Amino acid sequence: MLSDLKISLSLLRNQSLAWLVPAVFGSLFVAGLDMLGVASMLPLMLIVTGSTDNTVVRYIADLLGTNDFQALLLATAGLVASAFIVKSVVQILFRWWISGYTSRLEAEAATSLLELYSSSPYIRHRTRQLSEMHRNIGHAVSQAFSQVGLGLINLLTDFLTLLLVAGVLIVISPGATLWLIVFFGGISWVLQLCLRRPQRIVGERIAENEMGAWNAVLPGINGFRDSRVTKSAPLFVDKFFVARSAQAQAKRSLAVISELPRHIMDISFVVGIGSTAVLLFATLPRENAISILGVFVAAATRLLPTLNRFISGLGSIRVGRVGLRILAEEVESLRNDGTVQLASSTPFSRNQPIEIKDLEFKFDDSNQKTLNGINLQIKPGSTVAFVGTSGAGKSTLLDILLGLFEPTVGSITYGGRDIRSSLGDWYDRVAVVSQDIYVMDESLKMNIAYGLETSEVDEERLAKAVTMAKLDEVVLSLPNGLDTRLGERGVRLSGGQRQRVGIARAIYREPDVLILDEATSALDNITEHEISETILSLAGERTIIIVAHRLSTVKDADQIVFLENGQIGDIGSFSDLVQRNDHFRELVRIGSLSQKDVTTLKAK
Repeated sequence: MLSDLKISLSLLRNQSLAWLVPAVFGSLFVAGLDMLGVASMLPLMLIVTGSTDNTVVRYIADLLGTNDFQALLLATAGLVASAFIVKSVVQILFRWWISGYTSRLEAEAATSLLELYSSSPYIRHRTRQLSEMHRNIGHAVSQAFSQVGLGLINLLTDFLTLLLVAGVLIVISPGATLWLIVFFGGISWVLQLCLRRPQRIVGERIAENEMGAWNAVLPGINGFRDSRVTKSAPLFVDKFFVARSAQAQAKRSLAVISELPRHIMDISFVVGIGSTAVLLFATLPRENAISILGVFVAAATRLLPTLNRFISGLGSIRVGRVGLRILAEEVESLRNDGTVQLASSTPFSRNQPIEIKDLEFKFDDSNQKTLNGINLQIKPGSTVAFVGTSGAGKSTLLDILLGLFEPTVGSITYGGRDIRSSLGDWYDRVAVVSQDIYVMDESLKMNIAYGLETSEVDEERLAKAVTMAKLDEVVLSLPNGLDTRLGERGVRLSGGQRQRVGIARAIYREPDVLILDEATSALDNITEHEISETILSLAGERTIIIVAHRLSTVKDADQIVFLENGQIGDIGSFSDLVQRNDHFRELVRIGSLSQKDVTTLKAK
């Protein structure tokens, strides 16, 4: 567990454990106050029972300058009450501080875990389950810090309290104290032995069903349209209910398991005090036995909640260890995968040629190369299209161009400099428009100026991007113009309008290289034509790289790269490929262009 805790604590930005010093000393101070509170009960009980012939009582009488019973009783009772008030206030303040601090550490650890996820290699990110990430950031981090981390500190405080008070009781009556230590210690040990396995199982069930609930929520909410049309929403609701019900059952079991020790210890308290009374009256004079028994009863009344909290804390830590283990394993996995550094160093020169040299790529879990022997030069300001059948390697090549995948062999350079030498600088030169544009539930302005704060938006660049993406009419149609919120995933916009938002977002970045990944494949012919015209209007100003299945969108490209089985099958203009490449001609025939268009091109 300590190794898992160490890994989890490494998520903190300030990994210094200096904060543990005040935590330990605070625990010791609180325990010391408890000890003094119990110790102060002895002179009070001696005065109550009339045993005034005692060093402590005589000292108090001398201090007050009186032997009057009532005066001594009131003064000592006031002293004891003050001690308990101070102790309670300090304990509340300490609990407030330590709870707030661990909650802050939990928030920091969750943020660091999200940072690790967001900076992990894309090839690893693709394999992760969204439900697992939700569970780990929320549930596992909370268990690791709130249950295990805070639990250990509370455990230390309670242990020191038990230890110091036991020390006071040993001074007062060694025999009775040792008997109580053996009695309560034995019961606590048996309880932990019996509850260890059930608590671990309950912790695993809670974590497992937390992920199960997310597995039901995500398709039901994110896939709302499909769930509605396929009438499958009740299925996901039922799955969510099953997961949450199972989790509720597990939490009920945890509640019962957590409460069980308290009830057993309550019964043990009566037996323990009764047996201690028998022992004291059998070995001491009646007056002394009553005084000491009073102290023991007061101490036991104070220590019983502490002992119950100690036992409950052990159980809570045991349940939380499941989340701690999950978190530690995930952190180790993320760090073994490495992180992608995007800090800018030396900017790339603008408008440079792109060269793909001897490029090969193979996924780790595959023996077959997805790309093999790719060599290509792309002139600055030109429009190049990658086409081919499904599985030809177009999307993989695009992901390598975007720096998301690292080539197995070979390189991609921009102006003679490998793009992977500084991905942060490369991303300053490139922008991408995907088929599925991610739209935040934010204003149109902030969706175009994606990743910026409102105060950082350049209004002039924004207006230019809106005009070039032909979004002016859309802006005029919205109730608040650019400040209109678009709703979750852009529900206020049509498919074509979302694509224009994506283009405006890319243009706002003022890239040298604009990459279009199936940007029009999901659109109707009219909207596709309008978007294609928008893209063509950008030609010459920047390098445009297009990946498309629908060949009507690439017929005006300066250069078409026809990919087959991960290799370049042919390169040329649209008309050149139609004339000389049978496979490409077949794609055109069965694609969006009519046979008449093919015949015309062949005749040229």
